[in-house]
Amino acid sequence: MHAIKRSFVRQRNLWSCEFKNPKAMYESACANVTTLAFVCGTERFCPHYSRRNSRLILLLIDITLYLVLSFWCVTVLWGQLNDVIFCFVTMGGAVQAIAKITCYTDKQFYDLHLGNLQNFENERKFEEVEDALWNVAATCKLSVQISKILYNTMLILVLMYSIGGSIMSDHYVLIFGYFFPWINPDTFVGYLVNFTYQSTFLVYAYCGLQYTDLCFLFLVMHAYGQLDTMIIYLRKFDLLLKAGFPSERSTMNVLFDDIIKKHIKHTQYLSGMNKLLKFGILFNTKSLVAQSVFSCFVLATAEEIWYTGLVIVVLATVQIFGACILGTLLSSKKNDRFRREMLFACNSVELLQILAELKINQGVFKITDWVESKLEPYISKGHVTFVNNSVSLSLK
Repeated sequence: MHAIKRSFVRQRNLWSCEFKNPKAMYESACANVTTLAFVCGTERFCPHYSRRNSRLILLLIDITLYLVLSFWCVTVLWGQLNDVIFCFVTMGGAVQAIAKITCYTDKQFYDLHLGNLQNFENERKFEEVEDALWNVAATCKLSVQISKILYNTMLILVLMYSIGGSIMSDHYVLIFGYFFPWINPDTFVGYLVNFTYQSTFLVYAYCGLQYTDLCFLFLVMHAYGQLDTMIIYLRKFDLLLKAGFPSERSTMNVLFDDIIKKHIKHTQYLSGMNKLLKFGILFNTKSLVAQSVFSCFVLATAEEIWYTGLVIVVLATVQIFGACILGTLLSSKKNDRFRREMLFACNSVELLQILAELKINQGVFKITDWVESKLEPYISKGHVTFVNNSVSLSLK
């Protein structure tokens, strides 16, 4: 882990010489992702994006044709279990595509993106915050490069399997399980026609999957960065309280305001992410699990090694566990480290009087007159409420 961390820091420092600030580095990563999205017509990072563009319409027509051909092939191949399952497995790609297009072309995704750009404004000029922002931007930038290597490898393997398998075996091997009706894939011309059409969907899958996976990672990394920023502010606040200088009261007021605002913004951000991604995650996860199970069944029962199925299993596993790992890291940071920092900040007696005797399990702060005056703007907006002479502020 130490070697990986050193490599990351070294690469981040190299990029920091290339880009003037973390925001510029992040925008560069977004530009790379937008290039992928342009092929599919899903470049939601652009301000004037519309779903009514020719590229997205063409993609949806292609997906519809893909599903129609797959269902037709199921009827033709019925009775050949492995071939039928192969068709159902490739249908899962269309289900994922529709779910992801729905999520990642929504206007709310662009609103979250604008909020992420605002996160790079380090108003208090804290060096620790600046370092955390560089980490977020560098992680996003690095993920683009790693994703490119992974997907390029998978793309080459699938093409080599189809072309190489057709050359070396006694029959032609298509990338996917479907083919055009009345165009025999066992002839050279039929193979070329079907291979050419399937290659277009392979390009869509290559660009679309990278785009959506990277978008999801970007959203999670910004949530992670928001928690880092709040932790830094809490530590600064605690240091000022321990110093005990009356002249620092105005600075403490500003930090207290910032902590509450950032927590509210973080909560709203997570709520927006949940609303945006809930539909897509539901269908995408079920589709990935089904594809993995069916592919493993074909791999276990087929007479020949199904290399396309191996690639599907690897990609599905990476996507499922990648999303789980990111979610677990975010959850553990919020539930464990952030709350530990809150308890750490409460070591100050004065802080116990201000944020006062934090009951971490209930998320309740005891009221002082100063706290009440500071929270009044947020109480009027409904962000916090009084309960039994206490103020309830969600920490979940």
